[in-house]
Formats: sequence, structure tokens, C-alpha cells
Amino acid sequence: MPLDANHSIGVLMENLGHTGRTIKLLKVSCNGCEIATHQTWLVGDTKIDQIVVRQMKARSETVARYLTARGYGCFEGGDDFHFVVGCMKLPLPKSALVSSQVQQKSALKPPPSISSVCMLVPVYPPHFRALAARMEMVKRTNTGPPVKSVVVFGDDVESDDFCSRHRARCFDEDFHPLLLEDLLGSAAHAKLKRRLRLQYLPANFKYSGERHGCLAKSAGRIYQAIKKFYGVAYRPSECQTYWVSDAESVPFRKHNLTEHLALNSRSPRIVVSTWHDEPDCANVAADDGTDQACAIMMTNQTNGMRFRNDDAQSVWTPGRWKKVFHNVDQWWYYDRTVTAEWLDFLATSTGMPAWSVFGFYDVSDMSVYGMMMHWSAFYAHPGRTEVVNIRAEIRKVDPSAFSKCCKCSQAATGPGLPGPGPPPMLNGR
Repeated sequence: MPLDANHSIGVLMENLGHTGRTIKLLKVSCNGCEIATHQTWLVGDTKIDQIVVRQMKARSETVARYLTARGYGCFEGGDDFHFVVGCMKLPLPKSALVSSQVQQKSALKPPPSISSVCMLVPVYPPHFRALAARMEMVKRTNTGPPVKSVVVFGDDVESDDFCSRHRARCFDEDFHPLLLEDLLGSAAHAKLKRRLRLQYLPANFKYSGERHGCLAKSAGRIYQAIKKFYGVAYRPSECQTYWVSDAESVPFRKHNLTEHLALNSRSPRIVVSTWHDEPDCANVAADDGTDQACAIMMTNQTNGMRFRNDDAQSVWTPGRWKKVFHNVDQWWYYDRTVTAEWLDFLATSTGMPAWSVFGFYDVSDMSVYGMMMHWSAFYAHPGRTEVVNIRAEIRKVDPSAFSKCCKCSQAATGPGLPGPGPPPMLNGR
């Protein structure tokens, strides 16, 4: 029976009466068929402890990266003519057909605990060199335990391209590649690229209603934003909290990265500058065409940022959104559970997949992240997510300094604003 989308290993097991059982060892030697079929091996509830693939060396990394992204630890071997990739599901079951010496190798360590903090980097070809440099500098400067780096590529073409240029980085123990195409599914990924006009003929599927001043973001930025949210929410499960940053964020001095990440990730939080509860600032509003305007637009599309059956009055009024500024320097921490539930909320409240929401409304990570954190802190997960107001922190530490630097000026005016301009310390500097 040929292996394809309609005739998978799972179908074969069902036909043989083996449904629910685990394959201990799958050996593949078919002169190239693994490239066309490997994405069907684990379809459905198919469970395989170990997979050994005999193939051409030039093709080996595609299968290995696919299985690594699904919780396998992979090894390579062979000669100049034939290449073997062996992959084992982690953590290793007691029945694994390997010696105790092999089980003790560092590459076969079980994944870190679910409470661990990982790094997530969305990357695209122009930043491949920066990513390779970043990974090298992290190894040189981190004085603490290694931190898993989850790298989200668009598809296997991008992933193969990176690994062909920076082969050593692809075999780092802490390198964990993901493909957005796998996270969304091939059909959804193709639709997304059409809607963003990144590939194929463009699709006429864009929001044409009132944007409330929300500036449409570029296709590339939207694509990178979707990598961040989906990478956090749906892979890998051993990481509960992620520090999300771009490939060009490179460390330059010695530090214990693990301690820094743990210190800043005790609870999901965002640092903002808001004055909605200050009577002296009642007439002060700000709207730069990103955070506030996009939040107003999306609030109107999501039942006031409430669940579909919630008809209580929403606190997310245009007046409130125009009294908060998200663009404060901070660690960009994403909680896996919060992010997954936020994506589900976007899908159920708009009637379309969350990835489509980004593309349809032309919004990117910065404004959507701020909305998610406010939604979590004040509505969906009170007490779990924290919104830290930098103005309140300054007032608490030094009221006199706050009065001198940050008090609202009723006389001030801002460009393009109907009333007084935003208060000092709006951007946290």
C-alpha cells in the first residue's frame, strides 16, 4: 500500500487491527520516498518510539527537523554514499532499543520541566546571519544553564536555506526549529501568504470597514507576528513562558541568562503608561495610529473584548484605550496558556482563524500583544497576568519627582489631538 495523505501509517495500523498500539521501531529505506511521505508518518494518533531513515545525505535535514519539531531527538551517521538518521521520541521510554550509554548522552536528555522559560525567535532570510551570530554569542556570554531557543521559520525552504548556510547552528543542542507551515497547516499557510501578497496571486480578502485611525501594517511584519503567537501557543509544550525577541537582538557581555529570564517571568506582565484613573488627566488623550487606534478597532470586532455570550458593559471604551500607551521598553514575555486562549478568543469572537484575523485586519504583534495582556489581566485571567503602570510606580517611589516630571498639563496640546496632549513619561523614558 502506498503511503500518502489518504493511506498513512495510521490507516495501515487500523486495517491490521493495531489501532491504539505504539510502533516501537519504524525503519524507512525507500530511495527518496521519505521526502514525500514523512509528514504523514505521525498523522492522527499514530505513536512511534523510534524512526530510522536511510537516505541521501543532502536530504537528511528535512526529515530530522520535522521530527525534532515533534519532540524527537535525532542523530546522524553513515558514509559518503549513504546517510542514516535515527530519531527517538523524548523522553525515552524504558522499552527504547538503545544501550544505557546512549541514553546518557546529552542530546537525549528529557525536555525541561513545563515551568521553564525558553527563547522564541521569528526569523526570515535577511536575518539568517544575525540569527547565527546571536546563537553563537548566547553560547559565549551565558554563564548559566543553556536556554532552549525556539526558532520559527516560514516553511522548510527557509529552514533548509538557514541550515545549508549555518550547519553547525542547526545541530546545537538548544536549537529547536519550528515551521509556521506546520503550525497552521499547508492549506492555511498558503491562504495566509496569498492574503499578505507574499506568494501566489493575491486574495481579495481585507477588512474595509472603519479602522479608527489604525495604520495597516506591512505584510512582512504581520507574517512575523503570526510566527510569534503561534510558536508560543502551540509548540513546544515543555516551555510555559517565552521571551520573544528578534534575531538581531545579540548579547554582548557575560550574564546568567537563565536567572535573568526566571526573574522577569514570575508572572506574565506588560509595562505600560496609563492615566485613565487620574482625574487631572481626564481630558488628555493619545493616539499614534498603532496601539490605541488598533485596540479600538479590534474591540469593536470582538464584542468589546468579551466572550461572545457576555453582554455586560465593556470597560474597553475608546476613551480608556486613548489613555494607555503600550510602547514602553520591556521584556516581551508570552505565556503559553494565555496566548493559546487569546488566539482561541480571537477565532471564536470573529468567526475566522486567529492567523486570518492578523491578515484580514492588517495588525501586528505590538498592538495585539498589548490587547492580549489587558484582556488577560482585567477580564480572562485576573490575578494571573499583570499590567504594570510606570506612572504609578514612579508616583509610589517618589511622589515629588512624579509631580515635577509626570503630572498632566492641562495646557499642553498634542499634534492631531482634540484636546490636551499626552502627559510626560508617556513612553517610559
